[in-house]
Amino acid sequence: VESKLREVGGEIEAFTKELESLNRKVKGSELPKLSEELESLKNQHSVVREGLVKIESEIEKKELEIDQKSSMLNEREKRIEEIDNRMGELNEKIREIRAKREKLSRKIESLKEEEERVGEKVRELRERRDEVFSKIRELENEQNRLEYDITGYDEKIAARKEVSEQIRIEMKDLPDFEPEMGRDEAVSELERIEMELSGFGDVNLKAIQEYDEVRARWEDLFTRKNELEREREEIIERIEKYDRMKREKFFEVFNALNENFREIIRNLANGEGELYLDNPDDPFNSGLYMKVRPYGKQVQRLEQMSGGEKSLVALALIFAIQRYKPAPFYAFDEVDMFLDGVNVARLARMIKELSSQAQFIVVSLRKPMLEEADAIVGVTMGRDNISQVTGIRKASMIQ
Repeated sequence: VESKLREVGGEIEAFTKELESLNRKVKGSELPKLSEELESLKNQHSVVREGLVKIESEIEKKELEIDQKSSMLNEREKRIEEIDNRMGELNEKIREIRAKREKLSRKIESLKEEEERVGEKVRELRERRDEVFSKIRELENEQNRLEYDITGYDEKIAARKEVSEQIRIEMKDLPDFEPEMGRDEAVSELERIEMELSGFGDVNLKAIQEYDEVRARWEDLFTRKNELEREREEIIERIEKYDRMKREKFFEVFNALNENFREIIRNLANGEGELYLDNPDDPFNSGLYMKVRPYGKQVQRLEQMSGGEKSLVALALIFAIQRYKPAPFYAFDEVDMFLDGVNVARLARMIKELSSQAQFIVVSLRKPMLEEADAIVGVTMGRDNISQVTGIRKASMIQ
């Protein structure tokens, strides 16, 4: 054992010497420095690798974002294409509406001009009628005066003729006789008779001539009077014709509006209604009234109706006029404020239906009204009390 121990001790000693020799060699070489550099490079490699992993992660994120942006870009391009198509359709519709509006404007101007011409003609005819009436009154007064004068002259002439005839008869019946009175007595009797004649007043020796002149004047005035009366009858006939045309046109419009009002009340409020005049025989001096019976109720006065029922009646009258003669556009400001959900939906559908004839701009906060809109514009109060306008697109318009 000791021998073995000595051998092992010798080997250990030999290894120790060899180790010391190696340590001396290592200390004099660059291996420690290289080891440190190696460790430093390993650390840098780890840092670079971590950075590379981060960069690869960022690249993956960016690629994902790029894919998302590309998808959104494609979707927006599709939306832009749809918008362009929709804009083309809308522009075409706008051109059609403008053409229709110009046509209606020309027609309205033509009707206004015709109305002005007819009104001017009626005014002229009325002025002419007044002048004719005035002349007729003057001629009638002059005719009455002349007839009075003629009557007076006729009476005087008849009296003179009667006296002359009586004298002539008396002279025929007188027998031949000798004068019973002397000259002086005859002169005295003649003076007495002249005094009696003077009591009759002055005798107009030109009475017959004046009578003929007055008679001719009377005949001329009588002829003129007949002509004026004929003209008056023609003027009255024209005025009656225009009044009849005006009356027929009024009842044509009134009956059309009444029929539209009945139908719209039935569709809009599920009730009954009509328009009527308090004096149909004189429509231009008559009042226009509405008779409405809401669904499930009796006929009521307008003052007894609720706010929603009043709104529906007013809208029904507007829509009745719009259906007969539509305007280019209508602006409604919260007309559905007092209506319940069912009536708001009915009103929205009716506006949607009538929007094919005119443009409707509606201010509303009710969902059924917004759902039927072609385009929605939101207005909110931002900071500093400044209104902000936001365009809102419905899902049905995007698809």
